[in-house]
Amino acid sequence: MHKLFPLLRPLLLREWRETYAGSLLGGAWNLVQPLLFVLLYWWVFSAVWKMRLPASSADGSELPYIVFLLSAMLPWMAFQESLVRGVSSVVSKADVLRHSPFPATLYPLSRVLAAHGTFVLVMLVAWAALWAAGMMPTSPWMLLVALLWLGLQALFALGLAWLLAALAVYLRDLIHAVAMVMTFLLFTAPILYPLSQVPADWRAVVWMNPFTPFAEGFHAILLHGTMPSILSLGLGFAYTALALLLGYSLFRKLQAGFVDVL
Repeated sequence: MHKLFPLLRPLLLREWRETYAGSLLGGAWNLVQPLLFVLLYWWVFSAVWKMRLPASSADGSELPYIVFLLSAMLPWMAFQESLVRGVSSVVSKADVLRHSPFPATLYPLSRVLAAHGTFVLVMLVAWAALWAAGMMPTSPWMLLVALLWLGLQALFALGLAWLLAALAVYLRDLIHAVAMVMTFLLFTAPILYPLSQVPADWRAVVWMNPFTPFAEGFHAILLHGTMPSILSLGLGFAYTALALLLGYSLFRKLQAGFVDVL
């Protein structure tokens, strides 16, 4: 596996160039795009719907909605981009695979790393700014815990990217379906609203969303300064292990036929 690492660096650089090729703002889109989406959701849920969050500090003050939103929305954006771009990672490299023995497993990996790497700086800047302003009730050390939790999320996304990329070679409809599924997952996970506001009868459904453990983990770390709950930890590690095992094994099993189908 260590022999593949030198191949990753040029692949990641190529992903970066291809993503922003021909754009005037270039890498600045890393900040502009997340900012626009965050402002949009903040306006709808806070300014228009006047969402009220439960008291979350010792003095009983209400947590600003923008803080709640940024705690899980930015990791979600990294997760979403990983899968939306990862599902087509093999199909989009059909010409290369036909004429080169380049390891196909690196294509989904490079897109997951590029997506999460792109958002790490955005997350750190946003979280650190909120903490410095006294709006994020956690310690600086917990920001490091949040990055470790993000690393687990990246591994989960990698397992799913391997799985989806392999299947998409044989079932191209998956490329279009993933974007629709991601929208469904966004609104059924506690990203835009706290889990406490979900009716008790529906909370089991929310926990069936595979991103819910990760969202709740970020809420615990960044909003309460505590480790994720046993439920979040258990499901997060279980989902990640299962995704990596199934994704990698299926990818290795199907990749022998990639060239024939592509």
